Amino acid sequence: MVAPGNEGASGGGEAAKLLSPDRRSQMLALITREGSVQVDELSEIFGVSKVTVRGDLDWLASRQLVTRARGGAVAMNAHALATGFSERAALNSDEKRRIARAAYETLGSNETIILDAGTTVFELSRILGQSSGLTVVTPALNVAAQVTNYADIELMVVGGRFDSQTMGSIGSIAERDVAELPAHRAFVGAHAIDSDFDVVDVSVEVARLKRAIASSAREVVLLADSSKWGRSGLAKVVRLTEVSMVITDSGIDDRIRGEMEDLGVKVVIA
Repeated sequence: MVAPGNEGASGGGEAAKLLSPDRRSQMLALITREGSVQVDELSEIFGVSKVTVRGDLDWLASRQLVTRARGGAVAMNAHALATGFSERAALNSDEKRRIARAAYETLGSNETIILDAGTTVFELSRILGQSSGLTVVTPALNVAAQVTNYADIELMVVGGRFDSQTMGSIGSIAERDVAELPAHRAFVGAHAIDSDFDVVDVSVEVARLKRAIASSAREVVLLADSSKWGRSGLAKVVRLTEVSMVITDSGIDDRIRGEMEDLGVKVVIA
């Protein structure tokens, strides 16, 4: 058993140099893939002490990303963490389409927009053919393929390492490309919004790219159906107070909506 992304590394090699967020991200991916792991195994794979491993597992468990078990941890809600793009796209699909339509209606003419890799943002890409004069920047290959159908839209595809879970590019090359392509607005999806109103993801690399996207745009529009609230993640993307607008569906809890509005967040119900 090897850590994702470290197939050629020994237990005491590069894996030992990982910072805590990267190590926890790889641990989570490994636990999700294998179903369960032992502390001894993780200590050897990542080249860190058993005490450090236990601390990492406790941290993941506190965010309801894994379940602690005797001597290790088991995957929790693996379906939500690891299902492919098409399976995630089928969840709450009607809500996602309504959110996408509301997002489309915010567009102006001759804008440069960044479309994140995500199921709700992909729904937005499917209706962009009704507009013209846009420039679309995206790390998502499925979004890019969709936009090639629209003759009046200029497309710029972000490079990087392909990630099959998001169907898009991630990594330092993707982050650099995004930073060099400023936009009027970015449409960003979310794995979850936690109880502190932080947008979070289960992948450190995905979170980094989302942060780069948010930093490159004058306005950030978060597209998230109501099932995303009150869940946990591994890595913070942005605070909700840092986005220009949140577009969600009518299933959002009134209390949560009120708290967001009290924080000054503009909330649009699709």
